Amino acid sequence: MQHSVIKPAEPWALPLDYTLMPEYFRRLGYKTHMVGKWHLGYYDRKYVPLKRGFDTFIGFYNPSLDYYNQNFTGNNHTGHDFRCGDRNYWAEEKEYATYYYTRKTVEIIRCHDKSTPMFLFLSHQAPHVSGGRPLLQVPTHGVRNVSYIGENNRTLFA
Repeated sequence: MQHSVIKPAEPWALPLDYTLMPEYFRRLGYKTHMVGKWHLGYYDRKYVPLKRGFDTFIGFYNPSLDYYNQNFTGNNHTGHDFRCGDRNYWAEEKEYATYYYTRKTVEIIRCHDKSTPMFLFLSHQAPHVSGGRPLLQVPTHGVRNVSYIGENNRTLFA
């Protein structure tokens, strides 16, 4: 894992002999939640977030997705990669990924039973490219604020 990323459908993942933070927190009685990008492997169910210490998961497994429809295209693979728990999930509205993950994170925090400790890991998709076209996807109102930069890619990254 030190020399490349896990590409779609590759048969490897973060080895199970590594105990992850959510596993430690869960043992201590915490409710553990993950929102966003997993990207630590998923070729076998034992490697997915719900098996690696998280009680809940909303997000995706692959390296990059469209920021609005959660579709993946790349490395000779294409499809929808968005999950709620261990099930494929289709968001009701086409909301920009950064806003969606932030909103879901706030909902988890607000609904959490305050008498139980919580560990929440938010892994935003940004600043990764979308995997589709255009590669850099930014809401229009975000670009307006930095349009003075001029060069298109630098403006989108800003």
